[in-house]
Amino acid sequence: MPYQRMLFVEGMDDRHALVHLLTKHGIASCHFDEDEIALIEDPIAIKSLDGYRELRRRLPRELQISSGLLQAGVVVDANTNVTTRWKSLRDRIVESGGEGLPPAPPSDGWVGMVQLPDRDLVIGAWLMPDNQAQGALEEFVMQLVPGEDDLWRYAETCIDGLPERRFKDNHAGKAVVHTWLAWQDPPRLAIGEAISKGLFIPDAPPAQAFVAWVQRLFGV
Repeated sequence: MPYQRMLFVEGMDDRHALVHLLTKHGIASCHFDEDEIALIEDPIAIKSLDGYRELRRRLPRELQISSGLLQAGVVVDANTNVTTRWKSLRDRIVESGGEGLPPAPPSDGWVGMVQLPDRDLVIGAWLMPDNQAQGALEEFVMQLVPGEDDLWRYAETCIDGLPERRFKDNHAGKAVVHTWLAWQDPPRLAIGEAISKGLFIPDAPPAQAFVAWVQRLFGV
């Protein structure tokens, strides 16, 4: 089934999390699945592309393979360097026909145009967590944790007090988030499931900022 709206993300966790977050805000979205899309009127389909390198490699073709695609968004992790990640993604969008991309990512996300051979396509880009700070999906949802959650503070203490860190320093946020999720009912909830169950605050300011970008991009 042809689709008109698509978000491209790095992985499955991102895909599930964004489906549940957008659902909380009343925005019709679904995993990239032909049968599921057929059941939802004019959804924003969300497709994972197996990591940033694969997403960057496949993006030009993904934008071209469906003549029905009119609006597309790209959500990637800033990781350790926002400037480097933005330049890498920006250059790829420009190669695909993108215009008007600024030298640095706007704090409220970027929305512009790509000129394809058969159509102009509205495109947007968001760097997790907030287009300004280093990090990933986990740093985004960390900002959605209720402030009075004692287990969250204890998870931070546990990670800080580890006698040995077997993960990279820039993955500390991931360690805290998934430690905290391991203590929920049931244990080891995925981020998307935790959003669905209300463990994160879906209308916290960082979430509102992301959803506002989605609304601006897709006109919903």
